[in-house]
Amino acid sequence: MTPFARPSELLLLSPRAETDEAFGELARRIWPVVAPLPVRLIHGNGSTDPPPEPGAALVTGGRPEALEVLGSIPREGEGWRWVHLTASGPDPLHEWPILPGRPLITYSRGVNARSIAEWALGAILHFRRDFDRYLHQAAEGRWERRWARELAGSRLVVVGAGSAGSEVALLARAFGMETVGISRSGRELPGFDRVGTADELDPALEKADVTVVLLPLTERTRGSFGEARIRRLRADGLLLVASRGGIVDEKAVAEAVREGRLRGAAFDVFAEEPLAPDSPLWREPGVLVTPHVAGTTDRFMAHTAEILETIWRAAYEAPDSGALAPFKYEAAQPPVES
Repeated sequence: MTPFARPSELLLLSPRAETDEAFGELARRIWPVVAPLPVRLIHGNGSTDPPPEPGAALVTGGRPEALEVLGSIPREGEGWRWVHLTASGPDPLHEWPILPGRPLITYSRGVNARSIAEWALGAILHFRRDFDRYLHQAAEGRWERRWARELAGSRLVVVGAGSAGSEVALLARAFGMETVGISRSGRELPGFDRVGTADELDPALEKADVTVVLLPLTERTRGSFGEARIRRLRADGLLLVASRGGIVDEKAVAEAVREGRLRGAAFDVFAEEPLAPDSPLWREPGVLVTPHVAGTTDRFMAHTAEILETIWRAAYEAPDSGALAPFKYEAAQPPVES
C-alpha cells in the first residue's frame, strides 16, 4: 500500500502567457500517466477559477505566484497532497512556508543536466576556437588567422559535481579532456577521472584549463568565488558559470578578463536578473553573456514529463522509495549540487 494518498486533481501553473504552450505540452504528456485524474492548466495571476480541490497536486516553476496559488487552499482541512517544482534544484523551496498537511514535495533534479552540458561545451569551443575574436574581426572586415588550442589534454574542473556536472564531464571526455570534479562528498560520478572534496578546490583551480561553477546558492556558497579565488585561475584559463547567480563576483571576473588575467568567461546566471544594462560584463569582448537559458531547450517539458511519471509511479502506483528519493525534498536536507 502506498504511503501517499492520491491527489484529487493535478494543476499545472503556467507563470506567463508565453509559457502556456510549453505547459500545455506538459499537460498532454502527463495526462495518459495520471488518467483518469483531472489535469488543469492555470495561470500565474495569483488566482484559480474554480479554486483547487482539497487534496490537489500542483506543478509549478517556483516563482512568487506559486505561493499565492499554494495559499488558495484553506489551512483548515486537507491541503495539498503533492507539490512539484520544475526547477533542477531545490533552492526556491527553502523560502517556502510549511504547507498544511505536509504534502509530498518534489523537484526536477537533473531535468536540464544535458542541456547545461551542451551550453558549457559550446562556451568552451567559443573561446578555444577563438570565435569571440573572429566575430570582432568580422565586424571590422579584418582577415587575421590564429593558431587555436585543441581541447584534448586540457583539464576541466567542475565545482559542484552533481548530475549536470557529470554530463559536462562526459561531453568533455569525448573531446579528450581530463575531468576533475569537486563536491561535498567526493564520491565517484560518471564522466569524471577523479572527484575531490572542497578542501581540494583551490589547488584544483590553479591547474584548471577550464573551470565550470555549478554550485547551488546557499549561505555557504554565496560570494564564495570572490577576487582572491578568481586570481587563482590561470591567465589562459576559462571560467563558466551556469548554476545560480550570486556565487561568483561578476565585477572581479570582468576585471580579470580586461587585464589579461583570464582568457575568457561565460555567464548564464547573475546576482540580479535581468542583468543591468550598465553591467561591466556586457562591455567585455572576452565575456560571453547568455540570459539564463543554459537549461532551456525544446526538450525541457519532455524531460519534466519523464520525471513526473517516475515520481507518480513511485509514489502512487508501485511504491518505490529508492526511485522517489532523488526527487524528494526534505526541509532539513542540504541543497543538492546541480
